[in-house]
Amino acid sequence: MDTKTKKPAKKPAKKTPKQAIARINSLLKGIDNSVLVINKHKTVLNDAVKEARSLMGGLSNLQAAPAKKPEAKKPEAKKPAPAKKPALAKKPVKKTEIKKPAPAKKPVKKTEIKKPAPEKSVPAKPGKPVEGRPSLKEAVKQIIVAGGNPMTAADIWKQATAKWGYWSRQSLYNVLKDEKSFSRAGEKFSMSRSTVDDAEADKFVQQVESNTVVSNVQ
Repeated sequence: MDTKTKKPAKKPAKKTPKQAIARINSLLKGIDNSVLVINKHKTVLNDAVKEARSLMGGLSNLQAAPAKKPEAKKPEAKKPAPAKKPALAKKPVKKTEIKKPAPAKKPVKKTEIKKPAPEKSVPAKPGKPVEGRPSLKEAVKQIIVAGGNPMTAADIWKQATAKWGYWSRQSLYNVLKDEKSFSRAGEKFSMSRSTVDDAEADKFVQQVESNTVVSNVQ
């Protein structure tokens, strides 16, 4: 007999009702998890067995069937080579005609525009005004009546300044603008017939003829 004395096993400590319920719940959860794992493994095993049986059946069918000899390939008939198209005759190359350069055009001579001949210079101030000379308007009337024909403003100015002294050209142009006294046709001026009747014109001519200054106008 064993002389060693066995120690008495420790008795599990008593659990309270709450501790017992908690332990029971824990055990139940563990059991549920174990059942799930076992079911998964069963499914895997079943699938593996089915696949193994299928493969074994296929091998047995292959061994039972006689092996077919490979059919000899028939030689393919060679296709006739396509007939070559006859080469097209080359078109003769056209000779490039060398165009002669066009003759250079002669430069057109510019037509020279001749400048108008300058008018004869007239002294800016022909002379001092003479004593007792008429107004410029009366002087113009006397010159036009004495001339007998329409006159240009330049001719009127020359004769008036030569006999009675200097008047500016602008003063003459201002006088000739009087349409009641003078009429204009182009560049020439004459006495207006709208304000002078024949009797007054004859009387005015007699006065001009008696005036020695105007009668000597060349």
